[in-house]
Amino acid sequence: MWIIRRIMRSRVKLIVGGNRALRNPLWIVQHICSYLKIKIAKIKILCKLGDNAPIKVAFYGHGLWVRPFGPDHGVSIDTLGDEFDPLIGILPQDFNGLIVDGGGYIGTAAIRLKEIYPKATVVTIEPHAENYSLLERNISGKNKIIAIKAALVPEIRKGTVNVYDVGSGSWGFTVEENAKGKTKSKIVDIANTITLSNICDYFSNAKIGIVKLDIEGSEKSLFESNDRNLLNGSFVLVELHERKIKGCNAAFKNFSKGRKIIKSKFHEKYLVYPN
Repeated sequence: MWIIRRIMRSRVKLIVGGNRALRNPLWIVQHICSYLKIKIAKIKILCKLGDNAPIKVAFYGHGLWVRPFGPDHGVSIDTLGDEFDPLIGILPQDFNGLIVDGGGYIGTAAIRLKEIYPKATVVTIEPHAENYSLLERNISGKNKIIAIKAALVPEIRKGTVNVYDVGSGSWGFTVEENAKGKTKSKIVDIANTITLSNICDYFSNAKIGIVKLDIEGSEKSLFESNDRNLLNGSFVLVELHERKIKGCNAAFKNFSKGRKIIKSKFHEKYLVYPN
């Protein structure tokens, strides 16, 4: 029975949104209309009357482009909902430094981070071309959200990297060649790399307040590099991918030793406080 209840809760969340949506009846209406629009698009695709091209919907007051099939819908509901609530209040409300969004996907995380800290500059980084194209469309017109098509890596890994599909879908592309997944890895794109030092240099050594990492196993090499920008006074919100890259958990444990850690209810996400 608990499995059925869990499925029903997930379905209701997709239709009306998360708890945050309950604060605004207009959002609920938007979500229901968007859910139906996505359903109709899926039926057309299954009937071979259309393809999986992005369609315009609205979640939490934001017009967004999503692909009917795939995780775009669910990811948007989560990221614009309460997934990033642990970040509320950890910095001053008028914080005007940098927030780094590693693993930008289609841009919804960057949009929510910008809502939480309106005066900050959000740098969102996504290595896959199709995801990045949607990201650019979704942040268009939004002030101080800067998109970079690249893979976030430590200093020792500069250059270009392959982007791999390991059967996790568009939100699970990785630049780790040996990542484990549902299928054998295949190359789907090539991306330039960028480091946290590159970002700091570009913004004249502006303070990085938060580093959000959802980079499908590449967090292991970042944590093992002891990158000073991760260690020096930044909050780090990370989703660990031990299931893809063995050693992520150990690298995280070593990195976060002696620091306050809060486990999120979302997946394997952890918020690490500064030293």
